Amino acid sequence: WGMAFDGERLFAANNMSTGPTADCVDPSLHALDVNSGEILWSYHHTPDCSGDRRERLSSCDSNWGMSAATLLVDSAVIQGSNDGFVKIFDARSGEPIFSFDTARTFDALNGVEAHGAAIDNFSIWAANGTLFVQSGYGLMGLPGNVLLAFKPAP
Repeated sequence: WGMAFDGERLFAANNMSTGPTADCVDPSLHALDVNSGEILWSYHHTPDCSGDRRERLSSCDSNWGMSAATLLVDSAVIQGSNDGFVKIFDARSGEPIFSFDTARTFDALNGVEAHGAAIDNFSIWAANGTLFVQSGYGLMGLPGNVLLAFKPAP
């Protein structure tokens, strides 16, 4: 759905290669040097069915790709996954900064129970120091209906 660029590096995620012609299943996020084409760092997303995740997300080991648009905010690369994770990486080193599992139930501000699941398409954006994540995408078979807002502590 999209890549991010900081003037030196291109950040791009790939979804799962599945089906009869697939040669690999390796959802990942890569930082590339735009001048040389060199891959500077990569993060390989693996399935997570730990704890009660399989109860919350029955496809935890079959649909964990990273097809959501990649977002860059300052020196942070932000990526969502089809299995409900939002992850933040240091743009220069690729070191993980933050990870949050949205595939769960939330108590919404309006009193209605909300459910997180797949993070796909253009579902992550930032404004005024707040990161917004829309979790739940029925076309990926992981519907949900939650909008999350993350703001760093002062």
